[in-house]
Amino acid sequence: GRADEAAENFRAGLRSLRGEDAQGVATLTTGLANALEALGRDAEASDLYERVTTMAPLAEVAWYNLGYFKMTHSDFDAALPAFQKAVALQPSFGRAIEAVGAIY
Repeated sequence: GRADEAAENFRAGLRSLRGEDAQGVATLTTGLANALEALGRDAEASDLYERVTTMAPLAEVAWYNLGYFKMTHSDFDAALPAFQKAVALQPSFGRAIEAVGAIY
C-alpha cells in the first residue's frame, strides 16, 4: 500500500543523505516513523520517534511527535515529559500546551 511505498521512499532519502544534513535526516526519520506507525509497526516507529529527539534535541516538534505517539498509545507517563520538553523549547506551542493539559 501507500504506507509501504512511503516507508521505502523515506529510507531511500535517508540513504542518499548519509547523515550529511542533520535536519534532513531528522525530518526523513520522522516521516519513516509515521509510515511505520501507519503499517502497525509501532515498536519500530517508537524507536524512531525517540531517535529524532536525540538527532534534533532542540526541535520542539520532535518532542511533540514523540509525546503524541506515546499519548495515542496510552503511555501517558512517557508522553507528559515529551510534551513538557516541547513547551519548554517553545513556550507558545499551543498544541503541546493543550496536550499537557489533556494528560492532566
